[in-house]
Amino acid sequence: MIVQFSIIDILLIVGIIQGSILIIVLYFNKKGNKRANRFLSIFIFCFILLTIGDVLTTTKLLYYYPHFLLVFDPLIFALAPLSYFYVKSLTNKNWSFNLISFIHFIPAILLYLIFSTVYLENFEIKQDLIIDSYTNYDNSTNYFLMTAVIQSLIYLLLNLKMI
Repeated sequence: MIVQFSIIDILLIVGIIQGSILIIVLYFNKKGNKRANRFLSIFIFCFILLTIGDVLTTTKLLYYYPHFLLVFDPLIFALAPLSYFYVKSLTNKNWSFNLISFIHFIPAILLYLIFSTVYLENFEIKQDLIIDSYTNYDNSTNYFLMTAVIQSLIYLLLNLKMI
């Protein structure tokens, strides 16, 4: 399999580097709302990991590093709750993250559990799965993304209500 970098892949890599710098600045910033800055930095971190997964897939580097197969994908279901906690920490100074707050991350956790069978496979089987994904289109990707969009819209409405 031939690795190919497009202009978009290079721009995404530049964005990954810039986002990484922003994470460090936000996370260790001692001014302003520290809790909100931390949620925003975790949000950006998850977004960067998703972008790395996209770059690995589009450049076909995933074939050479198959242990990253499906590792970042469940994080798409962590973005909306993180944005919710970011807005909540900005709008309510008395609010704090607690154990019950983890309920918002159940979809991402469930996906990690579902994908765990793939994570435990050996190198060659993962490469076969990757080749299959490059050659055969699967509608499950559409359902996965539609579910993520619906979740994002629900959290967007909750964020607007808080604001």
